[in-house]
Parts: sequence; C-alpha cells; structure tokens
Amino acid sequence: MYLWKTKKLIADFQENRVSEKETLKYLVFLIVIASLLTNPILSFSEKYSHLGLLNLALIIFISVVGTVYSFKENSKGDNIQFVTRFTCLGVPIGIKIFLLAILLGILGAFIDKTIIGNGFENSEPSIMPTIGVTGRIISIAVCVLYYYCLSKAIGEVAGNKNEPNNSLENRRA
Repeated sequence: MYLWKTKKLIADFQENRVSEKETLKYLVFLIVIASLLTNPILSFSEKYSHLGLLNLALIIFISVVGTVYSFKENSKGDNIQFVTRFTCLGVPIGIKIFLLAILLGILGAFIDKTIIGNGFENSEPSIMPTIGVTGRIISIAVCVLYYYCLSKAIGEVAGNKNEPNNSLENRRA
C-alpha cells in the first residue's frame, strides 16, 4: 500500500497489480480518514468529551469491521468488483439509513432532553448542539445497521450461497 507514492500506484494499476484485497486496504484507510475529518469532536466549536472520543472510536471500529465483513461476503460469492459494489450499493442503503437516523436522532434528542433530563452535554446555545448519550447510542446502532444491510446486499449480488434468494434458479422461478 502506497500512502505517498502516487506514480508507483499508477504503475501498479497499469500493470494490473492492484488486487481487490489491496483495494480494500485503501478503502478502509479512506473510511478511517473520512470518519476522523468529519467528526464534530475535531471541530473547534465542539467541546472535548471522553464520551465523544469513545463514540468516534466505536464508529471507526464498526466501519472498519463492517467494510472487512462486506469484503468477506463478496469473497464468498464471485469475489469481483467489491469496491464498485460497496460504493454503488452504499448510496441507496445510505440514503435510507440516513433518513432513519434523522428520525431516530429527533427521538434521541427528545429522550435526552425530557426523559433522561440531562439535556445536551453543553448548555451554550449552538447551531449544532452536542450529541447526548442517547444520540451517541443511536449513531452506533445506525452505523451497525448500515454495514449489516450493505454486507447482505453485497453478498446477494456476489451470489453468496449463504444469502437467500440469490441463486440463478431462485431468480428465474
């Protein structure tokens, strides 16, 4: 895996030396970097929180495990086009999970504010208030659900024998 030498990576692509397994390493690396760069705990306006750091670590862990699990599901089938399948199937699944996350986030904010009674971690008014405990639990659950749905879809496309209704005979029936 090259982290800096783009020309060597280009040469490897031109000589067909970049395998699906090697591509997985780049994908996992991008997911970790994207998780770090887009997490509000790293913004200057967010207060430091041990709970926030734990949540970030769990999200990164789930993302890496979910990506590797999806790769294995693809490998159980035809073992081709993993990154293409991961990317393309991730869009509609991601949109559905995102909409669910919004609804669950509203519910979580309500629970944090009224039932648990601790409100948000910071009491200062903010355009984007800090996520409460319930919101963090929901974010972890949504992340797990996303990778579960994605891995099952990839397994089905790959013809994974462990996935229901994906054999050619079942599709024709």
